[in-house]
Amino acid sequence: MKLSVIGASLGCVLGSLCLVPPAQAIENHVQSTPTDVFFFGAGFTPPPSEFGTFGIREAFSNAASIGPNGSKPNPQAKTTVSVLTPSWVYMTHYRILGANYGFVVVQPMFIMNGALRGSIPVGPHISIPINQAGHVAGFGNTQIYPILLQWMDMPHLAINASLAVQLPDGKYERTALLNPSTNYWTFSPNVAVTYITSYGQEFSTYQEVDFNTANTATHYKSGTEYKMDLAIGQHIGNFTVGPAGYYYQQLQNDSGSGTLAPGANPAAARVFGAGIAFNFVPRDKPYAVFGSFIKEFAAENHSQGIAASVRFAYQF
Repeated sequence: MKLSVIGASLGCVLGSLCLVPPAQAIENHVQSTPTDVFFFGAGFTPPPSEFGTFGIREAFSNAASIGPNGSKPNPQAKTTVSVLTPSWVYMTHYRILGANYGFVVVQPMFIMNGALRGSIPVGPHISIPINQAGHVAGFGNTQIYPILLQWMDMPHLAINASLAVQLPDGKYERTALLNPSTNYWTFSPNVAVTYITSYGQEFSTYQEVDFNTANTATHYKSGTEYKMDLAIGQHIGNFTVGPAGYYYQQLQNDSGSGTLAPGANPAAARVFGAGIAFNFVPRDKPYAVFGSFIKEFAAENHSQGIAASVRFAYQF
């Protein structure tokens, strides 16, 4: 069976709230790089072409911060985020370790609205109410994939692996309520696999580990993170549709200014997501469309909400 998927726009950087209470796991309760980007067709990259593949992704999310054991922190942060993410994937005919070599550039642009509401105790039976709201629009952190390797020589199976480098170059102000940028470097080795049976059933997964540097403005260092996107579905003509979801888990406690005492973290950041995803990939056409709708649950020390996205890829 011949396998062919035309490209996909790659990740976008999630925005974050900056005035939430001292973090217990992952700065601002928001992960460094996004989940729910690679579902069906995750193991495929675009084939080599003269000018590469242009992708654009529109994503919307609505979430609130969640504390230990699923509790609501006080004060609580809520955000609504719209992010438009253009990307460019360039695959070549050069071979490394039996795989085609390519590279990627991704530049997200954010519109964010958020609020911080609650109170902060300052003494016995005394607290200061907090009721802040904010709006910001601007560039998030640029992502560069200096190496992307695609293996497609195995029947029914496609595998790719890459290294993503996220620059701290987006819009960031230490005292702002909302920031499109995390303001720290993230280095992300990752691997994606797609298996399609002779009967059109597809299993796709994308897995990544994020290694973060310290935020130079807050001197806070978010611990290493793991994420997995997963989709299982059926090909019906040019469509693929089925259940999809993700799992996010922080592997290492945070460190630096604003963290709890060593060993005091009750739980690392974690969240699950479940929903539906689809692909529309016309045969012998230079474009493809991808979409998903995900509901998050069982969050700890992390934001939790809903997320929807659609992306379009065109090969030149």
